[in-house]
Amino acid sequence: MKVSTKSRRPDFTQGVNALIRHVAIAHREFAHLDATRILVVAGEARRASRGTARPLAFSGGKRTDSLGRKKPLVKLYGRRILYSITLRPLFFRRSTPRQRIATVLHELFHISRHFDGTLDHQRRHQAAGEGFEVEFAPIERRVWRALPPELIAPFA
Repeated sequence: MKVSTKSRRPDFTQGVNALIRHVAIAHREFAHLDATRILVVAGEARRASRGTARPLAFSGGKRTDSLGRKKPLVKLYGRRILYSITLRPLFFRRSTPRQRIATVLHELFHISRHFDGTLDHQRRHQAAGEGFEVEFAPIERRVWRALPPELIAPFA
């Protein structure tokens, strides 16, 4: 029996989850993250956006707010998902591995430090304006320089 020497494509889902787990352990700015409660999906085109972080809870992890609005209950393998990150076609097309990783980090940076299913209001583009990039850019550079090659490979 002949074994194929053709290499398999990297598992992108596994690569994204490994990146999230790594930055949560290795970088204090992401220490609040739990990769098992973040769902990353490929999504439809929407303007010039490469990705979007969506909160799946209200403050305190509640599914319903004081006005009666509801967030969906999303479970994966029996665990409640608190965040959904959608990666769009611009993420996959014409992006370098660094740009793809920066997009994932950028979306993770929006997540509340309380990790309760909400976004950090100070880290939203509307609130921070240009200050978002000023705060995020040095973190992205530091994370990129410290990433092991095996975490970069799935993004190539």
